[in-house]
Amino acid sequence: MSNVGFNKIQVKQLKSLLKTNNPNLETSIIKQVSSHIADVVDALSQTISETETRITENFRHDTKHESNKLRGDIKNLSTTMATKYQVDNHENRIKVLETKAFTSG
Repeated sequence: MSNVGFNKIQVKQLKSLLKTNNPNLETSIIKQVSSHIADVVDALSQTISETETRITENFRHDTKHESNKLRGDIKNLSTTMATKYQVDNHENRIKVLETKAFTSG
């Protein structure tokens, strides 16, 4: 966040205004403080906007990372299941062949 505090010059100006018997003193001080408050609000709004952007980008990155991880897990699981199925299927074929050989022979 950018520097949004009163700088030394602004403080001196406000102090000098307080020392004068200016009938518009209150209005002048209110304008300066209001302007400063507006600067603070603008700076906070900018910081909030930047933070929201970073959160969104991080969420997208994390989501993409998690999605890729899940894809990898699913692929590994599919490979494992396919290998297990092939082994089971192979063993069943052997059993069937053994049974046929036993009964026919």
